[in-house]
Amino acid sequence: MNSKPKERNQPSKIISGSGKFKGPPFDGPLVIYELIGLLDTTFGLTYCPGRNDRHSEQKLWNRNLLEDFLEISNWGADVLISLNEAQEFQQLGVPEFPEIAQQQNFDWYHLPIQDFSAPGIIFEEAWLKNSEAILGHIDHGSKIIIHCAAGLGRTGTFTAKLLTKFGWDPQMAINEVRRVRPGAIERQIQERYIFK
Repeated sequence: MNSKPKERNQPSKIISGSGKFKGPPFDGPLVIYELIGLLDTTFGLTYCPGRNDRHSEQKLWNRNLLEDFLEISNWGADVLISLNEAQEFQQLGVPEFPEIAQQQNFDWYHLPIQDFSAPGIIFEEAWLKNSEAILGHIDHGSKIIIHCAAGLGRTGTFTAKLLTKFGWDPQMAINEVRRVRPGAIERQIQERYIFK
C-alpha cells in the first residue's frame, strides 16, 4: 500500500443532482459528493439511499431505494459502505435496505456507528472483519460510496479517517472532506477520532 497521499489529477466535484445543496434532497436524483484522493480511488459521499422518513423540520424524505441504487450503479460503484446502525434502516423507512443492498452489482459493507458519534465497539468489530477487503478495494482504485443518514457526520468522519490511514495529515483530511461535503464531521468527538 502506498502510504502517501496521491496527487489529484482532477478536482473533487459534486456529481448527480443539481449541485446547489440548500437542504436535504428529499426526492429527485441522488446527490453524490465526489472526493478523489487515494490510489485513484474515488469516494462518493451521500445520504441514505431510499430514505423515507420525516426530517427534523417535518419535511418528508420521499426517495426510492431501487432508483437510488440504480444511480449508485450508474456512477460505477464497486463498493457501498453503510454506517447506519441496524435499527436505523427501519427508522429511515428502508427496512429492506440490507437485503436489497446484497443483491446489487457492488459489494456492500455494514459498519454501524451511532448517530452524532465516533466509531465504537460495534464498528470496530465490523471493521476488523471487513477492513482487508475494503482496503483492498482502495488499493485497486475502486469507486466507493459511503453513507449514513444525512451523509454528514459519520460519513465525513469515516472518509477522513480512511484518508489518514494512507498518510494524510488529519487536519488536511478533515479540510478536504469538508470542502467536498460542506457540513461534514459534525461533532468534536468525531474530529478527535480522526486525530487518534
